[in-house]
Amino acid sequence: MRIRVSSRGTLALLAAAALLAACGGGGGGGGEAPTPDPAPVNQAPTAVAGPDQDATAGDLISLDGSGSSDPDGSISRWAWTVSEGPELELDGADSPQASFTAPLSSNSYEVVLTLTVTDDDGADASDSITVNVQPREAARPVSLGGRLMPSVNQVLDSDTNDPANRYRANDSRAEAQSVGNPVTIGGYVNLPGTGADGRSEVSGDPEDFFAVALFEGQSITLLVADYQEADADLYFYDDSGAIVDFSIEFGELEQVAVPADGRYTVNVSAFDGATNYTLAIGSAATVAAAPRPALVPGEVIVRYREDDDSAKLQGSALTAGDRVAELGRRMGLARMAGGRGRERLVALERATAGSPWARARQGRAVAK
Repeated sequence: MRIRVSSRGTLALLAAAALLAACGGGGGGGGEAPTPDPAPVNQAPTAVAGPDQDATAGDLISLDGSGSSDPDGSISRWAWTVSEGPELELDGADSPQASFTAPLSSNSYEVVLTLTVTDDDGADASDSITVNVQPREAARPVSLGGRLMPSVNQVLDSDTNDPANRYRANDSRAEAQSVGNPVTIGGYVNLPGTGADGRSEVSGDPEDFFAVALFEGQSITLLVADYQEADADLYFYDDSGAIVDFSIEFGELEQVAVPADGRYTVNVSAFDGATNYTLAIGSAATVAAAPRPALVPGEVIVRYREDDDSAKLQGSALTAGDRVAELGRRMGLARMAGGRGRERLVALERATAGSPWARARQGRAVAK
């Protein structure tokens, strides 16, 4: 069978075919989906440690990094560290503002500090500051000329052991050194062969005498500087040469009180060894003087005669001092004050069961 097609029909078929090709064939939808925009990139912060500084050793140095910033967020962490220079103790090392004290030095030096900042996305940045430190200028020496004079109430013993000091003997009442009232005296006494090298080391200077006018109620106080190795005593004479009072304790302090207005002589006496001393004369009594009873039961002041001691202890290998001590023990006496070559205050030893004297007597009783 034959089909006849006119030229008009041929044009229609061609138009339909072109339309189908433009529509993508027999089916399907529209074109491709649009591409999304890229995510923004974090920008790093900017660290600003501040300008370099000049300082002096010992100064307090302040650091300021508050000018640091982050263009797309905020700074979450600060850290100051020492990059160069001496070891420092930074105050506020994890803050925008920090400080430290420049270490002392005789030479100039530099300290380099680094500030590191971190933003809220973890990016960081650093900046440094240099502190130039100069040594602190030492105080200029001052020269003094002339002669220093002590107060009229400060007096030096006129026969000290120092050969450089002016010498004037004051070893007896007749040679007593005149002093004012009140007065504080610095002095030195020593037995022969004791003490430091000096004027009196060999011959000794056991006595110092001072003449002074005093008032009732004033006191005389002797402070023995080297009381742990030596001993010095205090004697107090009236104008006629009679002993008014004395203090012969062991230890640092000796003191007597003035009973009435008058002129007196004060005597510092070395009992053992060598010692410096301070003698305060004329101040108000600081220690109430205990009344001295005329008689104290069980106590007596004695002076041993060396010949008698030796006769009683013939055949003994003891020294003179030991012989005196042994004699006292045999008599049942205990020394309270004083010593060799002068009066002693002694007391009867209490006959307690544990005392050495009681034990010795018990031994003799058993032997008998």
